[in-house]
Amino acid sequence: MDAQKERNTSVALAISGWSLTLVSLVVGNIGTDLRVLLFLVPLGGFIGVLGLLRIWITPKPGRKFFSPGIWWGGLYGATGLLFATAIGLTGQGAYPEIVVATVIASLLLFCVPGFSVMALGIVRTSKVNKSLKGA
Repeated sequence: MDAQKERNTSVALAISGWSLTLVSLVVGNIGTDLRVLLFLVPLGGFIGVLGLLRIWITPKPGRKFFSPGIWWGGLYGATGLLFATAIGLTGQGAYPEIVVATVIASLLLFCVPGFSVMALGIVRTSKVNKSLKGA
C-alpha cells in the first residue's frame, strides 16, 4: 500500500476520533448529559487511539508486521463483552428492560466496532506481510 495514503488515513482517523470526543464533551455540557458520555465519547476515543497507533506503529522492511488494529480492536471488543456480561448478571432489578437495552447498547457500541477493527487488522497484517515478503 502507498505509504503516504496509509499515513493520510491514519491522520484522518486520529483527527476525526478526537474531534468526535471533543465535540461530544462540549455538546454534552462536559458531563451533564450521560447519553453523550456513554455513547459518543468512548467511540471517539477508540477511533482516535486507533489513528494514533497506526501513525506510531508502521511496517518496517525485513520485519514481521502486527497491525495495532488486532490487539486494540480485541481489547475494545473484550471490554464491551465484559461490560455487557457484568451488567447482564448484576442488573436484575426492578427495570429489566433497561438492563436489556444497556446490554444491547454495550454490545453494539463496543463489540461491533472492536471486533470489526480486529478483523480488518488481521487482513491488513496479512497484506502487509505478503507485500514485505515479496519486496
